[in-house]
Amino acid sequence: SYSLWFNTDEFSTSQGNAWDLIGTYGSTGGADYRGLLINYWYDGTFNIYPEYHTSITRSYGKITLANLGATATGTWYHLVVVYDGTATGNANRLKIYLNGVQKTFDSFQGADSVPSTITFGGYPTWIGRPSYSSTYQKNFNGKIDEVTIWKRALTDDEVLGLYNGGEGATPNTAK
Repeated sequence: SYSLWFNTDEFSTSQGNAWDLIGTYGSTGGADYRGLLINYWYDGTFNIYPEYHTSITRSYGKITLANLGATATGTWYHLVVVYDGTATGNANRLKIYLNGVQKTFDSFQGADSVPSTITFGGYPTWIGRPSYSSTYQKNFNGKIDEVTIWKRALTDDEVLGLYNGGEGATPNTAK
């Protein structure tokens, strides 16, 4: 699970404006993500990639800003992405929360299912950087705070506790 607070100065819809809130990835001839990647795309959507490789068409979650509920600039949002490889079905394996409330992905893209296992480590974890391609050279324009990564799926109550500033969950760092 990944948890963070973000406050952006812009949600640009211009070609080439795509940035990652957080992601662990490198390149072996294309996009090669490990763990989870939380990406904002210039079409006005957030994309959540669980261990995605250019050569493998694994499924990823896609949600518009309007459906996520994060449309205002200059506003703090608490975003949590929960991955649970033991669950069945894309919507159960990959969940997204905004301000303590679970949201429903608009769709899952890709031919394969969200994987039942993902790998952490092997590449650096980046916060607020442009997407992997040299075409998208837009850094995140705003603030990101309280980034936490867990080695397990958080519960609904833990997510809500984190949003409300309670104890929520005890973090375990993951590589």
